Amino acid sequence: MVSIFISHSSRNDPLADEVRESVALALRDAGHTVEVDRDSLREGQEWCPALFRMMAECDAALVLLGRAALDSAWVRKEASILMWRRSLNPSLYVLPVLVGDVDTAMLKDKGFDDLRPLLAARTTYDGTEEDDEDEQPERDDGEYVAALTAAVTAQFSDLPDLSGLSDPMRAWLKVIAEYLRKVKDPRALVKFGIDVGIDPADQHQLEAQQGACHYVAHHLLGPVPRDQLPYAVDRLAPYLEEDPLRRLVVQLVPTWIDGDAARMLLPSPVLATKHVVALNAHAPDIAVQYVDRAMCLQFSRYNQREVGALPTGEHTVEELFAMCVEPVRQVSRNPKWLAPERYRAHAENYLHCLVLDVQGRRPALVGELVYRLHRTFPWLLVVLLTGDTAADGLNGHVAGLSVLPALTVDEEIRVHQLTEDLKELPDRHTGARKG
Repeated sequence: MVSIFISHSSRNDPLADEVRESVALALRDAGHTVEVDRDSLREGQEWCPALFRMMAECDAALVLLGRAALDSAWVRKEASILMWRRSLNPSLYVLPVLVGDVDTAMLKDKGFDDLRPLLAARTTYDGTEEDDEDEQPERDDGEYVAALTAAVTAQFSDLPDLSGLSDPMRAWLKVIAEYLRKVKDPRALVKFGIDVGIDPADQHQLEAQQGACHYVAHHLLGPVPRDQLPYAVDRLAPYLEEDPLRRLVVQLVPTWIDGDAARMLLPSPVLATKHVVALNAHAPDIAVQYVDRAMCLQFSRYNQREVGALPTGEHTVEELFAMCVEPVRQVSRNPKWLAPERYRAHAENYLHCLVLDVQGRRPALVGELVYRLHRTFPWLLVVLLTGDTAADGLNGHVAGLSVLPALTVDEEIRVHQLTEDLKELPDRHTGARKG
């Protein structure tokens, strides 16, 4: 039997509420463990690490998509996190359930486009009503709810045990929790949790003898207030030995990035071909952090290299392509004697990332270069840095382009400053600060 998470919104949607209750009961009767998003929240609470735990630890998930859910930022966020995890672990079973008159065409307009390729559970719904409301009996959707419940539970009748499969997100959370267990004073862990944004009303979760470290780790799946990170680590540092402190800092550096943005670097599945994204950053370090965040720092599953700023002046696509070959060879671990046309992907479900500085280059030329790279290396993720130029200016020139959220110059500078602060903290606490 498996653990199943149900994402839903039934606010002003009694039909969705009926479906949720019926499906949850039927799955529990079948022996599955079922967790529903709202069940973990206090009255009036919008979000908490318990929700991240459910989404990161479940073996399968249902996303109930009624009318209310389509307009719910909450459900969109939950679906995004589930699809982030599924991009890293395609074995994760995510089942969209279309409730009432919702159909797949509506998903794209409401921000659920990622769910459209998945096989959805649905049952024909007759939502028509008589014109004469005085003679209209109270609506009974019992037959519809029962049919939809049967369609959902049928999807889980032969589902294998998925708990033992490799899961990068779960692995990352385990690593974070292991480092936090080495904190010498439990009070320091409580302060750290509050410093990185956990609601003080949930302090009892941080004081618990069991599960406190995982509670903090799950919170880090959401974006951490970036200005708080150096302060939080500075207060934690005296209670950690130098080695786990350094290792924890590596894991924390990219946590300011929203996973919803970072996962744009991940096609679904992760090795889908000819993927390219653009970011209006000036230096590759932020792009590297985006990749680290997207891949949950599971270093055995990805590699990345940067190509310096492409030269100005008139250069052919082939000349620019030649400048990229050695970084591609390094990122894919191919031998030097092998011709580029024979380079192979490093491994299955492995992300090969090339960060390419295209600041000031003609969009048409950039498009031709990306096309040339993908013609030879179809397994390559290309991240384009556009600097002061808006990244969406490449639209129409680079096929299949995904544009990451825009950064202001001030934001980029601040991220660089805070990253330097974090990386330097272990040395400063051991008296080994570099000049």
